[in-house]
Amino acid sequence: MFSSKGRIFATVWQGQIKEAVATGTFIVLEPRSKEIIPEYLALYLNSSKAKRYFDLHLKTATVNHIGKKQLDQLEIEIPSIQKQQLLVKAYQLIVEEKNLATELVKRKEKILNTLI
Repeated sequence: MFSSKGRIFATVWQGQIKEAVATGTFIVLEPRSKEIIPEYLALYLNSSKAKRYFDLHLKTATVNHIGKKQLDQLEIEIPSIQKQQLLVKAYQLIVEEKNLATELVKRKEKILNTLI
């Protein structure tokens, strides 16, 4: 799923909610080829390279907007499936590390606050 209005981002919907409907804010994307995995597509659409493209093509009004036409015209680099899986795993590890670092800081703050 691609959020085309407001905060521009992509995510992989895993069917967490049954009978869900994507609103007009979202564009539902499905890879046309088995050469690209959904997690890599989302990772690429959230990358700084794609964000630079979106910034150049952003329609600004009250709410920022990327049209389906601009999204369709984005050229996506498609490495091998193995490399895509490696990139996705690396990203997941970075997210996990950020979460652990945030939790560590919270715990340190809590300890500090109990000492004051």
